[in-house]
Amino acid sequence: MEITSTFWVLQDGEPAAWQLCCEQFNQARYFDCHELIEHRLWAPLPPGEQKRFYQAVLQAAVGLHHLQRGNPTGARNKLRQSLEKLNAYAPETTPLGPGIKHLCDALADILFQLEAHGLSAAQQRPAPQLLPYAAFFEPS
Repeated sequence: MEITSTFWVLQDGEPAAWQLCCEQFNQARYFDCHELIEHRLWAPLPPGEQKRFYQAVLQAAVGLHHLQRGNPTGARNKLRQSLEKLNAYAPETTPLGPGIKHLCDALADILFQLEAHGLSAAQQRPAPQLLPYAAFFEPS
């Protein structure tokens, strides 16, 4: 996928919802994070880059939730889907890159451990962290 624009316009309430999403994700409350993204950030948007970005983070949260619950197949599938989308934003040539690359690296490490060494090894990896908007978006 090619990124056609660098930044998007944030809607009312979006920065606060993302901040709460980051808190939930960083506290390993992946199910809550998934629900928040789905209903407050992803669903209201028309198709486009912003929606794909939120879908990628939502899929990461779902994959990590599956990992917590001991479902390696669900974790593997969702982490792969997430990484396919997030990797488009990770190159250092895009302004999102520095803020997203660490997330991609952490998810890829978990996925590698899951595939190479199994569920227990993946569950022992450090939890990925989401950064607040300031790390991703230009101020408006």
